[in-house]
Amino acid sequence: MVEKHNQYALYHQSAEAIASYVMELPYKTTNTIVFNLILYFLAQLRQDAGAFFFFVLTAYLILLTMSGVYRTVACITRTSHQAMVPSTILTLGLMLYSGFAIPVDSMRGWARWINYINPLAYGFEALMVNEMHGRQFPCASIVPSGPEYSHLTSSQSTCAVVGAVPGATTVNGDRYLGDTYQYYYAHKWRSVISRMDPDSLC
Repeated sequence: MVEKHNQYALYHQSAEAIASYVMELPYKTTNTIVFNLILYFLAQLRQDAGAFFFFVLTAYLILLTMSGVYRTVACITRTSHQAMVPSTILTLGLMLYSGFAIPVDSMRGWARWINYINPLAYGFEALMVNEMHGRQFPCASIVPSGPEYSHLTSSQSTCAVVGAVPGATTVNGDRYLGDTYQYYYAHKWRSVISRMDPDSLC
């Protein structure tokens, strides 16, 4: 129908795409606020107003960005059946290379570029540093442990977690993120602003 409108000089394709995008914004905004309000407090994430609103903003931008990605795929393909295959493969690749399933250090060099262009990777980094910056997490287990190690001093033991400091009974959230994922608090707003470009519209 959109192509017929264009052929008959009625409406350009961009008019339909922009109208569709604008009409979906109220629903997407409401959906993001309601869903993330429940999710945030149900998961007992950081109980801080700034952290909460940053979480909602980041989730909203991820939603708009991925909506633009899927709209681009829809514009390239002719039918919904044709769009399913590239959308599925694209979604799987973006999730795998977001930095959680495959940490940045473990990504192969030939596929590392996927992480650089992945909007989910930037969103995941922003949300992780938002939650863990400046926090100390108690150790669940200390090594070495057991009766035969009872004579050791506190400086001779450490937490069994990446980023732990010998002798400490807590793990710093920033150190854990830096050592495990190479995520840093200085990248928090960079990760969000880098995704604030206008979405792709056809």
